[in-house]
Amino acid sequence: MSDRPTVKHTVINDVKTAWSLSWSGDSLIDWCFGMLRWDAEGNLHNRNFSSAYSFDMAVPSPCGEFVCVAATNQTKGVIRRQEDFKIVREINRSYYIADSYSYPVVFAKLEDGRTVIIHCPDEYNRLEMEAPKSGERIGYNQNATRTKDDLADVFHSRLSISPSGKWLMSNGWYWHPFETVELFSVEAAAKDIRHFNQSETQAPQPSIAQDAKFLADDRIMIRYAEEWCDVEGNDLPSKENGNTNTVAIWKIGSESFDSVCHFQQPMGVLMPIDDRFVVDLYEHPKLIDLESGDTLETWDSIDSGKEASCLTSRKSYPAVALDTAGKRLAVHNNKRIDILEFGD
Repeated sequence: MSDRPTVKHTVINDVKTAWSLSWSGDSLIDWCFGMLRWDAEGNLHNRNFSSAYSFDMAVPSPCGEFVCVAATNQTKGVIRRQEDFKIVREINRSYYIADSYSYPVVFAKLEDGRTVIIHCPDEYNRLEMEAPKSGERIGYNQNATRTKDDLADVFHSRLSISPSGKWLMSNGWYWHPFETVELFSVEAAAKDIRHFNQSETQAPQPSIAQDAKFLADDRIMIRYAEEWCDVEGNDLPSKENGNTNTVAIWKIGSESFDSVCHFQQPMGVLMPIDDRFVVDLYEHPKLIDLESGDTLETWDSIDSGKEASCLTSRKSYPAVALDTAGKRLAVHNNKRIDILEFGD
């Protein structure tokens, strides 16, 4: 197929351990184990740092000043400075079922230039926006009181920010368990935190949305799992069709989808290349054409795990770094890092 993306596959060998992977420019960094950095040529730069805790996920800030390391299925996180890895402060989340789903935390940049951290320090369903250094809570004024009855009973997880910083997306879950895609206005919450109480914008059929990624500020790619699918009015597959997954592109605010593609195969974490092509990381990375539903290429030598949603045990899966904007991914497994870079 002439219009399929080009692919460059690079391997960094002799990588014994990687607890996490994050992109930083053209380099890969393991913020959780030794602050190890591999440059664009695959050379290792070792800072010889130990976190003295089982952190396995890292979320860098868009400003490049902070990084939050956390334990995916535990309650502890730490905000550090990227420059020297000095501790800024510790953060926590509720213990409630914390061992069953991914730690919810993300950084955002406000229109006035401030960097904020968004997480759930008090309750599993209570999003807060704070200054990374001081912990000062943002969006509260003399009228902004919040009670448990004000909050939707959702377990927030897999927090992400849209490309311009407009939207916060929570790809969390409700009991008993079904995943959802919920959106919140970052700027509205910065002025009045009560905008984080309940989502005013949800994707169609949020009860089955196992994975979601921003394509643009106004469009999201969502993978729906068949087993919870209620098809009425949404052009999604029924169990009789034999489909096990559906990938849909949704324009925020729309009651329907721009496109829908059904699959009779297990699928997991997605990395969109564009509206047409996507990489599915279930077991091995696979380049998929959403117009035809065809798998164009599979990298069988790369073991990318079986992670499917926020309901996950991080210990079961390899360290993965996704960069949708840069159209690249990295996977650590079998004592090496495989890098796939996709072009036009």
